[in-house]
Amino acid sequence: MEKYDYDAIIIGAGIGGLVCGCYLAKAGLKTLIVEKNSQPGGYCTSFARSGFKFDACGHSLGSLRNGGNISNILRELNLHRKMKFIRHDPQDTIITSEGDIHFWNDLNKTMREFKVKFPKEASNIKRFFAFLNNCEGFSFNELRHCTFKDWLDKYFEDTRLKSILSLLILGNVGAPASEVSAFTAVTVYKEFTLDGGYYPCKKSVGDLPRLLADRFMELGGKIIFDSLVKKIKVISKCVEGVYLDNKLIRARYVVSNADCRQTFLKLVNSKMLNKTFIRNLKKMTPSCSMFILYLGLKANLSNELKEGVTNWVIKDSYFKAASKKARKSDVRFSWYMIRLLNGKNSRLVAFTNAPFNNGDYWKRNKDLWISTFIKNIELLIPGLSDMIIFRDAATPQSLYNQTLNYRGARCGWVASPEQLMVPGLTQASPINNLYLTGHWTTLNVGIPGSAYMGRDTAGIISRKENKRRINEFKDS
Repeated sequence: MEKYDYDAIIIGAGIGGLVCGCYLAKAGLKTLIVEKNSQPGGYCTSFARSGFKFDACGHSLGSLRNGGNISNILRELNLHRKMKFIRHDPQDTIITSEGDIHFWNDLNKTMREFKVKFPKEASNIKRFFAFLNNCEGFSFNELRHCTFKDWLDKYFEDTRLKSILSLLILGNVGAPASEVSAFTAVTVYKEFTLDGGYYPCKKSVGDLPRLLADRFMELGGKIIFDSLVKKIKVISKCVEGVYLDNKLIRARYVVSNADCRQTFLKLVNSKMLNKTFIRNLKKMTPSCSMFILYLGLKANLSNELKEGVTNWVIKDSYFKAASKKARKSDVRFSWYMIRLLNGKNSRLVAFTNAPFNNGDYWKRNKDLWISTFIKNIELLIPGLSDMIIFRDAATPQSLYNQTLNYRGARCGWVASPEQLMVPGLTQASPINNLYLTGHWTTLNVGIPGSAYMGRDTAGIISRKENKRRINEFKDS
């Protein structure tokens, strides 16, 4: 009788877990993914309401250039011909009271526009974007110990320019430039902004996790949906498997794509962990959450917004808050992201940062936030209220319910210099054969980062398993 039911069990079918599963299955490991929801993807899912299809959280994709993280993964998994993408141009537009500024697919065009808007910073703009475009691998080392704010200060004097460049980090990573490491910010710019704006041709971000799930099963993997891992069994600081309800499923390796606090404070018996590790884990700061507005419209807004472009609307209050180093831009609706998709029916999705609070707060205030958000958007799109035939929103509590991410965090931990590459919170954990993947690893953030971590974690396990099997063969 085999000691193990599976070679590896992965907790969570988010992007990191799915990619990890595909590579483990491809390497010949018998692999199971356990997902608490009824569909794969985590935040990268889609849903239908009243005839409208919305992306739940992830709004577009990056790193799909030739040689980009996701492009490489799709090719290595033989999926590059099964999923086609369009690339919106511009991919991002910054809307301010002093005019719009765009991030185009053509980097030279982007730089020219920035130079026109900020002529005194022209030479610095050229140096900054040249660095973003050309830095590779270990050239990031110098960025690991300073914040993105520090890095911007090395290049620029203009406060508004620095605030605009900082917003894309605040909006995509869930923390201000004064907290995010320059390493993380530059990675996000390179993999998601300069190489961003991609969207599945079938009109749903959720197409990506479904494709990965199908490929995982084609490679021999198994997924159990609507199931919550209750415990990770550990004996002598080595994993033995996981419990689903009261049933133990044994595995040589366990990979957690879940929130690290869930993993180590709930699923693992914390008495088996070093007290210093637990104390440091409890001190870790999560990225902030967000409030996401979903609107179904009876009118086409293509005259007001270009379809598929991620629009960042900034009020003057945002610049004032930024100059005061406000934590997470606390001035409510001083900025927000808005994105339009047309089709049989037009859909508008918008989000802004929001405090976690508690479930009772959001039950009382969700409708107020929705109406206030719509009023803010109407400053940009007059008459919007008359076009709405469906409205709803996801609160920070909704995000927590979807993923169990601590305080509804949108991107794992705050990617600060102090919280980068934290021992025990990278792929290798303090428990033997328990590994981490996804954006809770203190190594990478976002969909491209989670995909990369899934591939990397699978590589670590595959190499270890191959070595173990070779040694076992020699001993037999």
